[in-house]
Amino acid sequence: MKYAFMLTVVLLAGWTGAQVCHVVPPGTAGVTPAYPHDSWTNAATNIQTAVNAAAAQGWTNVWITNGEYRLTSAVLIEDAMTVRSWNNGALDRAGTTVDGNYPNTTNRCFWLDHAEAVLRGLTISNGYSNNGGGVRLAGGAVLDDCLVIGNQSSGFAGGVYADQSTVTGCLVAANESTDYGGGIHLQNYSLAIDCVVSNNKSTTGGGIHISSGTALHCVVEGNLGTSLGGGIRASGGNSAVIATDILRNRTTIFGGGVALENNSVARDCLIAGNTNTYFQRSSSRGGGGVYITNAVVEDCVISNNNAYGVGGGVNMVNNGGIVRRCTICCNRAGEGSPGGNDFYHGAGVFFYGSGTVENCRITGNTEVLSSGAGVTIWDQAGAVLRNCLVAENFAPSNAAGICVYRGTATFENCTITANHVAPGSSSAGGVYLSSAIGNLTTFRNCIIYGNTNPAGYSNIYWSSAGSRVVENSCIAPVPGAASFTVTDSFADDPKLDAGYRLTGESRCVNAGLYQTWMDGALDLDGRPRLDRFTGLVDIGCYEHVGMGAMFRIR
Repeated sequence: MKYAFMLTVVLLAGWTGAQVCHVVPPGTAGVTPAYPHDSWTNAATNIQTAVNAAAAQGWTNVWITNGEYRLTSAVLIEDAMTVRSWNNGALDRAGTTVDGNYPNTTNRCFWLDHAEAVLRGLTISNGYSNNGGGVRLAGGAVLDDCLVIGNQSSGFAGGVYADQSTVTGCLVAANESTDYGGGIHLQNYSLAIDCVVSNNKSTTGGGIHISSGTALHCVVEGNLGTSLGGGIRASGGNSAVIATDILRNRTTIFGGGVALENNSVARDCLIAGNTNTYFQRSSSRGGGGVYITNAVVEDCVISNNNAYGVGGGVNMVNNGGIVRRCTICCNRAGEGSPGGNDFYHGAGVFFYGSGTVENCRITGNTEVLSSGAGVTIWDQAGAVLRNCLVAENFAPSNAAGICVYRGTATFENCTITANHVAPGSSSAGGVYLSSAIGNLTTFRNCIIYGNTNPAGYSNIYWSSAGSRVVENSCIAPVPGAASFTVTDSFADDPKLDAGYRLTGESRCVNAGLYQTWMDGALDLDGRPRLDRFTGLVDIGCYEHVGMGAMFRIR
């Protein structure tokens, strides 16, 4: 404990015993710049001069006193050293400004290229470059506790370009790039940790663009991606967005909040209030909150996002990947679609291809113009919805819960209830199955009950075309049309409680059909999908848990 205490004192004192090069603004009274710049009285008045002097002497600290520093070329740091602001021992990010002087000069502000190079506690602004207008990091360098504001790039990263490096505790705001990453670009396993990335602009990845790396514990807010990923675009297999708030970002084509591709991952994120303004439905458009193709979204809250076209919460495209254990609620879709594409929008989830959504709550979503407020299956084969609650969604017509337009779709252990279509609709509140020839829709162990339409057709409406399979499901009415193959299904009241869980009187308890995916699987509450004593499975997204019995043994 004695040595730990002594180390803490040295750190808090700002390494006063270390050999340090000092920097003050040009023209500071009482200062005569002179090598080796080892005091405030002989301090350098140019940051690069102090960095070079420290490197020549093997020193590892450069202190920059508060003030304004205008650059005519980038500051290059290629040695092991910490360059930081200094105001009587404290960091002074707000009071220590390094200005790249754009457009009078066209240079970034800093380039760090060393595993032990650290830049800390500065405001960095008005830099310009083709990659990293404010700061370029390489070789393991660290940018810490800086304000990176108002920089520009003609290619990658208006604010910070990180290559195998780390950006931590920074505010990156109001930067702009022509192509990728208005605020930050991460590649080669770089990290952005505890950063606020706001009001940046780029074609792709308005806030952050990740080709390889991780955004962790960040706030990404109010950014604009004019094409893809208003807040974040993660485009590579080693890309991840973890425990990050993605708020009020906007794009015109793909993924207002975040666009995920090529095995990238978003986990434990809040994705809320984002907007996609592209009107028309397309295989490569949409997603107010999330645009996902061959990627993973898990344990996220996706809420209050808006797509003018399709996929208010989530748009799954081609091989969409997996969305699991997410809350997808209160999203909107279909604000308007010129050109006749004014139906089937999927305010909660829109499938344009295959993909799996499992163990999700899809609730309270609103389709503005027409159909499929909770989930819309639009085209192609292989959409799967498993262990999901689809409830309290609203649409003007053609199913507030689930709309299947075309393709092969499978619903397993889902509870579809309390969805509502507007008065005057001739379709169902729960499920709508369209007339597209070649459809194969399977409902297995599902509850489709308690949905409403003031005009009738409360739970399910179907056309004559297509093929449908209903197995071990509670559905009212049980379909009797020739296009249906129905086994072991019934129309009894499932007797759900206020949280849409089964009560002990429900006929759905232990009435499901076993599937191999259930081994080791969990229900929507995180309980084992199979009864540990009987090996049986319930119908719906929740397993019933009885009160049990208590015995006293004397």
